[in-house]
Amino acid sequence: LAPEPVRAVDFAIDARLPAGGQPELASLRLSTRAGEITAQGSLARLQAEARLAPSAVLGDLVPAGFGWQALTLTATVEDGERIQAALRPQGLTAPEPLSGALGPAPEADYRGTIFRIDSLDVRGQGARLQASGTGWEVLELHAVLDLPELQRLRPELSGPARLEAWITGPAADPAIRLAAASPGLVAAGRRIEALDLSAEIPSVSGLAGTVRLTGRAEGQPVSLDLRAAQQGETVRLDAASLTFGPLQARAEGSLNTTTTRFDGSLEAEAENLAPLSGLIGQEIAGGFRLRARLNPTPDGLQEFDARAETQRIALGGQNYAASMTLKGTDAALDWQIQGKLPQADVQGQGRFTRNEQGMRLDIARFEASQGEMGLRLAAPGAILLPPSGAVQIPGLRLAARPAGNFTLSGSWGPERADLRVALAALPASLVNMFVPEPQLSGTVVGEARITGPTSAPEVNATLNGTGLQVTAPWSQGWPAASLRVQVQRAGSGAIRAEAALRMGQLVTLDATASLPQGPGADAPLNASLRGNANLQPLLAPSLGGGANRVTGRLALDGGASGTLGAPVLTGGATLSGGDIRNPLYGLRLTGIQGRIRADGQRVVVEGITARAGNGTIRITGQAEPLAPGIPLDLAITARDATPVQSELVTALLDADLRFTGPLQENPALGGTVRLRRVAVNIPQALPGGGVATLGEVR
Repeated sequence: LAPEPVRAVDFAIDARLPAGGQPELASLRLSTRAGEITAQGSLARLQAEARLAPSAVLGDLVPAGFGWQALTLTATVEDGERIQAALRPQGLTAPEPLSGALGPAPEADYRGTIFRIDSLDVRGQGARLQASGTGWEVLELHAVLDLPELQRLRPELSGPARLEAWITGPAADPAIRLAAASPGLVAAGRRIEALDLSAEIPSVSGLAGTVRLTGRAEGQPVSLDLRAAQQGETVRLDAASLTFGPLQARAEGSLNTTTTRFDGSLEAEAENLAPLSGLIGQEIAGGFRLRARLNPTPDGLQEFDARAETQRIALGGQNYAASMTLKGTDAALDWQIQGKLPQADVQGQGRFTRNEQGMRLDIARFEASQGEMGLRLAAPGAILLPPSGAVQIPGLRLAARPAGNFTLSGSWGPERADLRVALAALPASLVNMFVPEPQLSGTVVGEARITGPTSAPEVNATLNGTGLQVTAPWSQGWPAASLRVQVQRAGSGAIRAEAALRMGQLVTLDATASLPQGPGADAPLNASLRGNANLQPLLAPSLGGGANRVTGRLALDGGASGTLGAPVLTGGATLSGGDIRNPLYGLRLTGIQGRIRADGQRVVVEGITARAGNGTIRITGQAEPLAPGIPLDLAITARDATPVQSELVTALLDADLRFTGPLQENPALGGTVRLRRVAVNIPQALPGGGVATLGEVR
């Protein structure tokens, strides 16, 4: 059956055949829900017009991503051969980059015959295509594509470009010649100037041809010269060279298209990569060298002998050094790596093999170390890749220094998974191999199991940390902490996590999180945070050895709902028994208490109050911690407040202040402070026995 939009056809025809003359068509009309076709004329001159209904009417007959509001095709056929046609869409939509090239109302005009294109002209808002030539069994076609502004096609590109193509020869195996040029482009913020590309392929079924490219990228010369000739089953590289600023690459040799074995060499090097700093967006220095020799073996294997090494690479202010060697065949390839990275020194070696049982990666030795910390392979291990598509790990065990180990074993795929990861007495200080500060100590143990179908695996993981401590000025005196984390993922994708932190009498925290539909910006979220903190020992290290003293307790009962992309905050934090003192300056705020409440995207300060002498200080307002810049609006009110009372100064004041604006940009504090009474006592002598002298200064 015909699709529904064209199932019912209404038609009307008015034609006549004069005696001894040619047929004449007075009128023809074909009408369906999909559109209408009308025609009139004779064999000497036939005129036709087709109007399609909006694409929504045609439903599945329209390819995905395409659409239009109206589409009209008019055509004139003279002498049954010569054709003139015009296509005029309106409200056209198409996938990118075609949409940017054509726009909503492109125009297309055609003159020619079925076998000869006198002129094809397609004009869009971002491109113009012109073509001419002949084509059937033997092709002779020429086409030009002008792109006045590439940004209309891709937002990361800008500038003009012109592409030209010639297609000649048998339609089953034509020759192609291409040319592309641009006076200047910008790609991903990088300038490309005087781009000129040409390519010639004598036969699309072969592997011979030439490619030449010249230009400049961020001021650096770029050139490519590739020439290949085919003789029977052998493709020979007559020339293969690449220049990209300081980088030079060359290749020579031949490829057997039957055995796919290459006999030749490859070299690439750069003495100093500094000129490429502008291209990669950060400072780089140093060089590298690559040498590779490939040969076919008598038994039909591909032999490799390659070495790559860096020379004093400095990237982003950090130094790197590395080397790698490959030696063997595609059936048994030995590898060795060495590297000095900012995080650690790395070295390893092993073998890659391939046979009818699949592929196998043997790791004979591996070690990563930094000072007294490190990881090393406790015993030779292997990763198996059988023909089934599975990944099998009989057992990889990494021993940590100074203590602990990490074990990975099991299989993944092709249909089911059974993987186990175990951490045994790992020192938390291993994190400092990658994040130097702050210094960590303590021990971590844990286990993770991944089981079930690979399309919907289940995960159960537990992590326990004991004796955890942070060595930093702001954590001096804190007791050791314990941490327990549990994570479960169901086969449906639902995730649930729980965590508990205990730090002596300082901090107690319990957190839960649930993603019943799994992760994703629109995934529903349900989370909670409960706990309390003793502020005096928690903040004492941050206050140093000065005169400031802070006491109080903070109770947390927060949570979150909504989605991961737009969480809705709930709960809050309650402060009680707070006290801030500085005997040296006479600062004293007592009885500090209040609550901060989470309300969707906002955090509301319901009221934090403090006693200041016989008066009070109160803070109310709100902030949006998840919004850009963290907007806030806080009101600070003081009545009969005496925040400072010492032997030198006593101040009684009222205040009405507002703290507003984005906290991370330009917050502003404004308002009024009324000093009702200020008493300044001038002592008979300055403390400390007077002003110290420097003695004789030269």
